[in-house]
Amino acid sequence: MKIQIKLILLLTIISYSCLSNSEKSKDNNVNTNGIAINDLDTFIHIIDTIAISRVMELNLEQAILLYGKTIRGYLGKDEEFVLDRKLTEFRIELYNFFSKKQVNNKNIIIKELTWSIDSINNLTVWYEKIDSITYLPKHYLIWDKELEF
Repeated sequence: MKIQIKLILLLTIISYSCLSNSEKSKDNNVNTNGIAINDLDTFIHIIDTIAISRVMELNLEQAILLYGKTIRGYLGKDEEFVLDRKLTEFRIELYNFFSKKQVNNKNIIIKELTWSIDSINNLTVWYEKIDSITYLPKHYLIWDKELEF
């Protein structure tokens, strides 16, 4: 699905570029109405950035439909865990979104999903379980694939 969206956007830009008589600039980038796109990777990165900006607007089901298959949770799979006082460095920012009392009650269920967004970065999103079928995004992190937590 993600690839289809990228291809549709790519074809749209190429078509628009042809229709608007795009010119080659001095540095051999294609100039499309003021936006210079010099290769497909840059174009795909722009599309990924647009999609990532929507991550906090999507519930879990919508995100999976938009971003596709996840690559892993923190321990190698999509994870669900109870938010408590034993968070790892990777998850530590979650404390910023809940009161101390909420954390101490140990009744907040978090689902963690990670997607590869390009050759360098991953996107991890933490969803709070609202009811038996609804998970809403609470926080996300874009991190370098080379990092070890």
